[in-house]
Amino acid sequence: MKARIALAVAAAACTAAGCSGPSTPSPPATQPPIAAPPSPSSSVLPPRPLELRVDTVNPCTLLTDRQRAALGMSAGISDTNTDELGSPGCLWNNAAPPPDDSWIAKTITKRGAEYALGSVTSTKVVDIGGFPAVQTATAYGDPAHECLLFVDVALGQSLQVEYLNQRGDHPGISHETACQLATTAATDMVTRLRSGPK
Repeated sequence: MKARIALAVAAAACTAAGCSGPSTPSPPATQPPIAAPPSPSSSVLPPRPLELRVDTVNPCTLLTDRQRAALGMSAGISDTNTDELGSPGCLWNNAAPPPDDSWIAKTITKRGAEYALGSVTSTKVVDIGGFPAVQTATAYGDPAHECLLFVDVALGQSLQVEYLNQRGDHPGISHETACQLATTAATDMVTRLRSGPK
């Protein structure tokens, strides 16, 4: 129940930010990413190094047990009703709370990362494992407690990674800290995508 509420909150959060862009979990990709020369992400984002399509990727496969342990995460919980686009999602909570840490990932196949540049909250283009990403926050929550990343993984597709500390009880929590925690998870996920989730 907590997982569904958290995922519903995250979906509403992105919608409120004007960037929600983006089902039984899909099987992980069975083919390696397509190697290609750097390709333009869009007219407003830097080029990505290659295409990492997420059409058949279950987001819960994007972190290994070791990566989860390093972040103090519990096992991921799948959800397929995370946004209006039907994007598969996965929620990880802090394995031993407090603090009230949560990470959410969505594999969005119907909207590119550049869509998040239209967020009503401030945006910043950052690098996640060599891929351009839009960093922002939700419009309705406290930006000091969360961070949203939209990684430009392929043309018309994005990987959304959110870190959320709803209770504000993470030591030294700030938007910068939240974005560091989101970035660590997102970088691990991009690395996993490049090697092909198992």
